[in-house]
Parts: sequence; C-alpha cells; structure tokens
Amino acid sequence: MLKSKILIISTMILFILSISAVNAENVTSSMVNDTVNDEFHITDGKNLNATSNVLYDGKDGSVLENKNSNNAFFKYDGNNTVVSKEKPKMNVIAEDSIIFGENLTVKVELPKDANPSWVLMSVGEIYYYVKIDDEGVSLWNMTDLEAGIQYIKIGYRGNNKYESVEVFHTVNVIKANPNLNVFIKDVNYGENLTIYATLKGVNNTNLTGNVIVTINNKNYYVVVINGKGNVSADKLPVGLYNFSATWAGNDNYNGTDISGGFKVNKIDPALVVDVKDIKVGENATISVNLDSDATGNVTITLDNQNYTVAINEGQAIKVIGGLKVGDYNVAVKYGGDNNYNAVNVNATFTVSIMVPAMDVIVNNITFGQNLTVDVILPKEASGNVTITIDNKDYISVVKNGKASQVISNLSSDNYTLLVKYGGNKEYASVNSTKNINVAKASPKFEVAIKNVDYGENLIIEVILNGANNDKLTGMVDVTINNKNYTVGVVNGRGIAIGDKLPAGVYNFSAAWSGNDNYNGTNTSGSFKVNKIAPRIDVLVNDIVFGQNAIVNIVLPEDVNDNVIFSVDDVEKTLAIVNGKANYAVKDLDSGNHMIMVKYEGSDKYTSVNATKNIKVAKANASLNVIVNDVDYGNVYVIDTVLTGVNNAKLTENIFVTINNKNYTVEVVNGKGTLLGDKLGAGVYNFSAIWDGNDNYNLTADSGKFKINKINSTVSVGADDIRVGENVTVTVSLASDTTGNVTISVDNQVYNVAIENGSVVKTISDFKAGIYDVFVKYIGDDNYNSAQNTTKFTVLKISDYNMDVAVPEAKDGVNSTVVVDLPEDATGTVTVEIDGENYTANVTKGTAKVNIPGLGVGEYNITTTYSGDAKYDLMTKKGNITVVPNFNLSADDVAMFYHDGTPLVAKLTDSQGKPIVNATIYFNINGVDYAKSTDANGTASMGLNLESGIYPVTVTYNGSDICSKISKNITVTINPSIIAKNLVKMYQNATRFYTKFTDSTGKALANTTVKFNIHGVFYTKTTNKDGVTDLGIMLRPGTYILTAYNPVTGEEKGFNITVKSLIAAHDITKYYMNASAFQATIYDKNGSLAVGKNVTFNINGVFYTKTTDSNGVASLGIALRPGNYTITTMYDALDVGNNVTVISTLVTKDLDMKYLDGSNFTALTLDGQGKPLANQNVSFNVNGVLYHKVTNKDGIASLGIRLMSGKYIITSYWNDFQTGNTIIIRDFN
Repeated sequence: MLKSKILIISTMILFILSISAVNAENVTSSMVNDTVNDEFHITDGKNLNATSNVLYDGKDGSVLENKNSNNAFFKYDGNNTVVSKEKPKMNVIAEDSIIFGENLTVKVELPKDANPSWVLMSVGEIYYYVKIDDEGVSLWNMTDLEAGIQYIKIGYRGNNKYESVEVFHTVNVIKANPNLNVFIKDVNYGENLTIYATLKGVNNTNLTGNVIVTINNKNYYVVVINGKGNVSADKLPVGLYNFSATWAGNDNYNGTDISGGFKVNKIDPALVVDVKDIKVGENATISVNLDSDATGNVTITLDNQNYTVAINEGQAIKVIGGLKVGDYNVAVKYGGDNNYNAVNVNATFTVSIMVPAMDVIVNNITFGQNLTVDVILPKEASGNVTITIDNKDYISVVKNGKASQVISNLSSDNYTLLVKYGGNKEYASVNSTKNINVAKASPKFEVAIKNVDYGENLIIEVILNGANNDKLTGMVDVTINNKNYTVGVVNGRGIAIGDKLPAGVYNFSAAWSGNDNYNGTNTSGSFKVNKIAPRIDVLVNDIVFGQNAIVNIVLPEDVNDNVIFSVDDVEKTLAIVNGKANYAVKDLDSGNHMIMVKYEGSDKYTSVNATKNIKVAKANASLNVIVNDVDYGNVYVIDTVLTGVNNAKLTENIFVTINNKNYTVEVVNGKGTLLGDKLGAGVYNFSAIWDGNDNYNLTADSGKFKINKINSTVSVGADDIRVGENVTVTVSLASDTTGNVTISVDNQVYNVAIENGSVVKTISDFKAGIYDVFVKYIGDDNYNSAQNTTKFTVLKISDYNMDVAVPEAKDGVNSTVVVDLPEDATGTVTVEIDGENYTANVTKGTAKVNIPGLGVGEYNITTTYSGDAKYDLMTKKGNITVVPNFNLSADDVAMFYHDGTPLVAKLTDSQGKPIVNATIYFNINGVDYAKSTDANGTASMGLNLESGIYPVTVTYNGSDICSKISKNITVTINPSIIAKNLVKMYQNATRFYTKFTDSTGKALANTTVKFNIHGVFYTKTTNKDGVTDLGIMLRPGTYILTAYNPVTGEEKGFNITVKSLIAAHDITKYYMNASAFQATIYDKNGSLAVGKNVTFNINGVFYTKTTDSNGVASLGIALRPGNYTITTMYDALDVGNNVTVISTLVTKDLDMKYLDGSNFTALTLDGQGKPLANQNVSFNVNGVLYHKVTNKDGIASLGIRLMSGKYIITSYWNDFQTGNTIIIRDFN
C-alpha cells in the first residue's frame, strides 16, 4: 500500500465511470476502510480514518456519518442527466525515463473550470485519484515504480461541462545500482573465516539476495536477508588472499561485483616438550609435540649436542642414550614453517642413580649342607656384597649383576641373614634380610647281621654316619630274639658279638636317640642261621671244534644219589657213586658252553648247584687268492679258493683289498671269481681275508699284480689380446691325466698343474707383438710324455676412457684442468686454450694442468693425451667459462634477549664493490629468511629469537655469472631470565632463585615479576640485584616453572623436582610368606631418617614402625589373599602403594559331565610360589570331608563321582580355606 494513493476495487471503478455518463436515480452507497489524508484511498476490508474533508462526486454529495469513524459512508445523489459536454484539452507533462527509486512527477493541465472532478491515474492494477486545483492542474508524484517499461493511464472523470478523457504515457524505469559491501577480517592460521556482506538499495533500502564470494578458487554463497548476511569459509594456510564478490541483481537492480583482500597470519605453535626423568643406563626419550599440521624440523640441544629431528604428524621424537648421572636441560628450537612462527621451549630432566632391585635367593638347609646365597642385581651392577650370618661377614664380588657365596659349618638353629650391597656409580647401596633355618639332619644308620651257619656266633655291625659322611659316636640299642644288646659306636662304626642260635630266620630292631644336630633314627632287619652246604666240583678241559669233552663230577664220598646234568640247557640225570660221576659230551660247536650240575640236597646238606664253562676253539681254514697283470684302462680279475677241516669246500664271502678299496668275493663250494676296477699304471699289492664263521678262525692271503702305462696326446690354444690384458693359454689332455705341463712364452717358463685333464694359465704384462707358445707334458704314472705349440698377437688399447674435468673458473684466479686416464697410463697431457698450450705429466693415471688466471668470458679448450707403450693418443674438445668473483662476509652476533641487534651480511665483487639488490638467505632454526642487499651490498634481519646459541648459515645462491657462496656464523642470545633447575626434598627450606635483566644485561631492580608453576601464578619483586626467590611447597613430583620478564617479554621454563621423603614400591607376595612391605624414609635434608616413627595404614588398620639404621621401616603382611592399598605416612606426607597377596592354595571351579573322570584339584605352594609335595589337603563337598596328599607337583586331586547338580566345595590347607563351585551335567 502506498501512502496518499487511492486504490479502489473494480466494482467501485465501474461505479464511478458510470456516473460520468448517466444521471443515476438510485442512491448508491459503499463502505470503504482505509486511511485517508487529503485524498482518500479505498481498499476492501481496510479501516478508513479521514484526516480532512472527504471528496465526493458532485456538489450534492454529502457525508452521512462522522468522517473520523472507522466506518465512513458517503453517497451521490444525481438530480439531472447530463446530455452533452465539451471535450476538454488535457495536457500531460512527465519524464520519459527515470531510475528505479526516483519519483515520477505527472502534471495534468486541464481547463480552469474542470472542477469539480478528479483525475484517475493508473499503473497496472494500482490507481491514483488526484484532485484538480482551481487552475485546472492535477499534480501527482508517483513512487516505487518497478523497473521496466511502465504504461501510465491518465483519465479525467469529467464534470457537468466536460466529458471524460483518457490518455496514456510511457515511462522507462531504469534499474538502479545497488550498494554491495563485502568484508573479511584478517584471521590467524587455524581460525575460521567469516564473510560479511551488506546489500543496500536506493534510499539505503535493505535488499535480499544471494552474493557469490570467490576465495582461493572456491565459491561461497552468502544469503543476504534485509540487507545483511554472513557465511563461514574454509580455514586457509598463511598468506595474503584476494576475494571477489558478485550479486546478479534482480528486477529493479543491476548486478554488481566488488573485490578485496584479507590476510591469514602465522601463529605460534603449541609446542610442548615431554621428557621424563630416567635412571642411569636408560634412554632418554624426548617427545616434541606441536600442532598436527606443523612441518619441518626441530633442533634438540642436549649436553652441547644438537640433534635435528623431522616433524611427523606434529610430533618429533629423539631417543638419546649413554647419559651420565646429573641434571640436563633440553633446548628445543622450532624454526617455524609456512603457517607457524619459530618458537623455543626448554625442558629439564634428571638422570639419577638407581636403587637396584636386589633379589636374595637362599633356602633353608639341613645340618651338614652348605648354605648357598645367590644375590641377583641389575646386570650393570658391580662392586661387592657383604653377607652376614652368625656374626660373621662374607664378602662376594658382583659380576654381571650376580654374586654368590657358599657358607658351611652352620649348626642346627634359626639364623637371620643380612645382605648389604655397597652400590657403584650407577646404583645406590641396598640391604636385605632373610630368615634361615638349619634343620637337624637325619643320619645314615645301618645295622647288619650276616647269615651264619648253625653253631657260629652272631656278629652285629653298626654304621652311624652323619652329613658329608661324618663319623658319629653314640650308643645303639639292638634287640634280637627278645634280647637287648648295646653297641658302642665310635667314629661311625660299632661291632658286638651275639649268641649262637638254632637254624632259622630271625628279625632284629635297632635305634639311636640322636643329638643336637641329628634326629633320632631306627631301623630293622633279619638274618638266617643256615644248613651246611656240601662241596661240589665239576672238572672238564677245553677242546677244539670236532673233539669230545670229558666231564668229571665230584661230591663228598658219602653222597650216593643222582644229579641233574645239563649242557646248554639240555638236561640228563647222572648217578653219583661214592661221590663221583663222569660223562662224554659230543658234537659241540665252537664257542663257550655252560655245564650245570644240580644236587637236590639231603637232611645233612643243602641243595647245591655247580657250573662250569667249557670253551670249544675254532678250527683253521685254507684260503688262496690270485690276481693277474693287465694294461692301464682294463679291469683285473680276482680268483679265490676256500676249504675247511678235512678239505671241506666252504661257501662264504671273501674280502679282498686292492688300492685301498674293498671287494667282496662270493665263494660257493670252495671257489669264487670277481671283476675289479680300472687302476692307474703301477704295481699293486692285494690282501684277502675271510672273517671265519662260528666254527672257523679268520684266515688271510696276499700278493701282487701290475697295471702297464699307455701313450698320451696334448692340444694347446691362446686367443689374441690387447696390451694390458691377460692371455689365457688352454692345454687339453686326457681327462685322467695328472702332473704338470711346462708352458714357455716370451722366454718365460711356467709349470702348471693339470686339473681334470686341463691346464689354464693366465699370463700378463705383454707388449704389442706376436708370441710363440710351447707346451710340454712329461707324462705321469699312467701316460707317457707329449708336446705341442701355438701363437697369439698382442694389440695396443684405443678404447680407454679419458675424462676431462673443466672447473668453473673465476676472474683472475688460477684454475686446474684435471684429466683422468687409466691408472697405469703414462706420458703427458696438453691443454690448448686461446692459442696457448699448457702441459702436465701423467702420474698414476691423472694429469693436473694448471691454467693461469683468465678474464671473464667463454673459451674453447682442446685436451690431448700423448699416449704410451700401452695406450694410443687421444684428443677431446670442450670449453671453459670464467665468471666474476664475489665475496660474502658476515660476523658472529652476541646480544641480549630482544636488544634489537640485527644480523648483517655484505656481498661485494672481487674489487670490493657492493652487489646491490641481490637476495641473501639467512638460515636460522631450519628456516630461510630472504633479504635484499642495499646500495652498500648489505642485507640485514632482526633477531627475535629465544635466548640460546644458534648456528646460522648465510647464503648467496649465485647468478648466471657467479657461483653459490655460503658462510656459517653463530648467533648468541643471552637470556634476561637467569636461573637453574631445582631439585629439593619435600617441604624443606630450599627456594628457587631467579635473576632478571633488561635487554642490555642490566639487573632489573625492584621490579614486579611473575612465575607460573602447576597452573598457579605468583608475583614477586626483585631486589637491588634483580634477584627474587620463590618457595616450593608442592607434593613430590616434577614440575615446569615458567618465569616472565615484564621488560623484555621473555618467558623461560625451568624444571622443579620435589623429591619424596618416602621411597616405597608395590609388593606382590604369597600368603603368609616372610616378605614384608618396606619403605625407606628420608629427612628433609635428604639424609636417611634413622630411628623415626612411620605410620602405615592398610585394610583400615594403622601401624606404627620405627626405621632402622638404613632408614627403612618394615611391616609384615599377614592378610588373606587379595589386593590392598597401603598408605605410608611421615612428616605430613602420605604415599600410597599396592599390596597383592597371592593365595598358596590354588583352586578353580569345575564344570564336568556325570562320571566323566574329572578330578577337582588343589595346588599348594610355598612362600616362593613353588609347588609343595606331601601336603595334607582337606576337601568338604556335599557335607563329606575328604583328605588328600599332594603329589610331586604339589597337586592334591579328588575324584568327583556325585550325581548331576551344583555343589559347593571347600578346600582347607595351612590354616587357609577357599570355596569353589562344582557343576555336574547329565552325561547326555
């Protein structure tokens, strides 16, 4: 809706137009609702608020209701019909074109008596009713015309005199130019860009539309609503960026574009250095963490050694070993990259001496055993350990971290073993105690009573030995047949004579009551009083295979009975007459035969057996072997004959050895033949042997035969070569020829061994020419002598390499042309430049030709080698360039932090004239800074580095007339914060002292400075010397303290180490073993706290213990298996550790099927976790108690034969019990 416009509905328009044509008889009324100012403006459904008189058609029109009400009614009463009217002259004055947003003034000139009436102007569907003044003029300013060709319809309504008239006026509304503004603020690297756009039209109207902004070849769409819009853009690398922005325009506004720029600034990286304190011998791992997209290298300085480490995914890690004990400062320098500034960060760590883990391995022993004490320390530990027991010290040397001591002669008793390690450069001293029990030993107790014949006295023998076979003394009680005998034992032995007893078997028992070192012991046994055994003799002589053996048997003369006679388990019964019998044994094979005679005994004699071995010796056989002579290359034939006893023809294998080779000849019915091998010429021995068999001895034979020599042939060859090459002479003979051949070449004779019928001889050092080769073979054992000849030619070398190295020469400076030839080349090299020749001798294949200083320019060069006896002449052409000679100078810089001292370099030519507008590169911390030289040839740069020492490389990369020049210098930036890392005991009086200076090194007196440690800032004021201090009351640990210099802006970090008053470690032990939790306590001065009370809290119970001479407080742990936390408290400090108690009765739940044979097991362990055998373990399952004994592996097993179901089983051992579940499932 436009102010001061009259818009009427179409029905009203028709109504008004009809009035001008007819005289209406009816009263027509319409309700209009809108705001009316001077001219009224009607729209259906709107309120009407009249602010001046309402206009109406004709003089008879009247307002029927209040014109200021919300509902105004008006009517027109026409009294007369207009019959004829004049056509008025209407002149329209208006611009043909305007710009969108401008007003169009339309002036309509009518006759002065055109009133009462009005002019209706319309544009499209918008209508304007305009009054006509007394001069007949209707004037109206049209606003907000849309861009484009607009058609304005102008109509005069007419009155009683004039008829209505209508004209059209065309106006071109030109699109306006909008005001587009795009702004992008500078950001730091890593921040998001925000694109802000404003779009204004005429009269600062807020426009809406999409603005396209192009940054770095990417389009962003900014939605502008009510004149404003913004959008986020991608993060960009550091740099200067341009942008362009375009709005395409709309129906009323032209499109527009603008451009601009912004900057992405470098930022300081978040550089964190992490290095942990280590023990001597460990590697220090220095982790440098930066932003994940940081690139380049970091320089890590440790112990005056620089390490350059590449950054990978924002991290650089350097592992350094071999550090000695002490405090170390790590300086990390990052030179920055395209996106990040250079930064320096310091860190500290400490390489401390280690408290070694000392394991003392010692077991209880029994009296008489040696006590072996093994001490296990870290492998690098050295020095001595002192072992004290029974008030006696034993010193043992530590080698490879181990020491061992054997202690003997300990009486049965309980002992406390103290082990002290004295420490070395890497490890501190440490002590350990162990409780040792030397148990009584069990003696070796033996009582022996030999069997006797009836009528003999008993002899009781006692042996009583202790450990290590010590001979014991004491009284032993022996009981035999209800009679006691006391046997005195001296030095381990005792003997007593007993009574004579009837024949039979008797038991005895014996006992010794023991002493201080030995347990009492007893034993038992038995002995027998025997019948008398008769004497029996079996007499027989050895025989040879084929003879009979005569056996004679002799018993007491009163024996007339039978004996069982057997030979080789073949039995025969023989009669004994007056104690004698004889028997002839026939057909015995060679070998040993067992003759057994068994007498069953009688009422006087016990049964008795007698055996006799008889040997049947082997017989000798006859062997004859013949080998006939043959020529070399033929096989020989072995003929054999073998006969036995009584000329028996034997069938056996004969072994014949010829020339160290064994042959087996099969002999059948006394004869055998075998073909041999081919042998070399000569006379050969042979030996033959038959090993014999069960009945014949080994037999042998030997002899000789001959292999005759044959003739040989020789061929020889040699290829042509060049000077310096080797000639290879090849000689071929029969493949089995041996020995040497003689090769004669150029008056030289070579003896060469033959291999596989060939000879290859390589000969060197030949001059050019033709050579004869003469070869002679003198023969060998198989071949007669032979000879042959050939020729070969030696040529000069022409295809060798000649490398000419022409340097880049500088104006007026001598240079050297280096010519490389084969190493053995001799002669001269001549270099011709600009008509001048320069010559040098060739030495070891190289000639260095000196060229005097040339002027700037390009020269042709010809290089000629004269050649020698081995190599031909050679010439090469090239050129040499002489360039100007520049000088680069730069001096070391020493400055205070940020004092403004620049780094300066100067570039001049050979005459000292400055080189202007040249680019000099300063490389610091791995970053290149490019600077241009001024009129004095000088380039400089500011130094805003952190304090430290920096190696700097100054480089001029050269040009088309000058080579690259570099110079290394050092920049030293002295700190304005001076302090050292601090190591102190917890809450002692040690303070951190720091000195602050300005950028000239002058102390900052009475200046407020800041410190930051553990996230807390502290403010301090320096004294007149610029020094201030800070108390450190933190808990034990390692901290970074950062000091801030308010004048220079320097920030410097220091390591603060607060050492604990309590040194303790987690402990893992087996239930009820002797291991105790130990804590070493220190006073605030760092010394051991001796005789001080320490409080322990474990499982909710407090215990107070007193430290020993080593500052150690110990607490025995007798808790049930489980995990516990123990807190050690001393001097307002508390430290927690973990205590793990491991069960010595190990069980687990059992899941089984009914009667599948499964056992429930319990493992018993000693205090060191080793299995214990022969332990009584009880099980309670289903209300029944079972007792089992552990096996050698410490396992007690209980077979489970219960019905299917779920059961609770409780296991008991050594005052400890534990419960488990047994699930038994149905078999199916």
